[in-house]
Amino acid sequence: MDHAFWIDHDYDRAHASDGRTRYGAYLRQHTADLTEAWDGGPARFAALAWWIANSPVMWPGYVQAHPRVRGARLHHNDWDGSLT
Repeated sequence: MDHAFWIDHDYDRAHASDGRTRYGAYLRQHTADLTEAWDGGPARFAALAWWIANSPVMWPGYVQAHPRVRGARLHHNDWDGSLT
């Protein structure tokens, strides 16, 4: 295993309540939040999409991490609009 993070598409599809994608269902639940985040810029949107794709929102998360990765978070930096 040589990646720090990856998306487990097979698990996502196999356990989807809509038969297509777990992550898509969670995105639809957060449509208003994502629309508001997009108005704040792509970095804010990416941080929210990352939050939705991981625990505690999705368990197990849509994004999987190598066992040696102890944690990861994305934050929108209000000062310059970047991700930290």
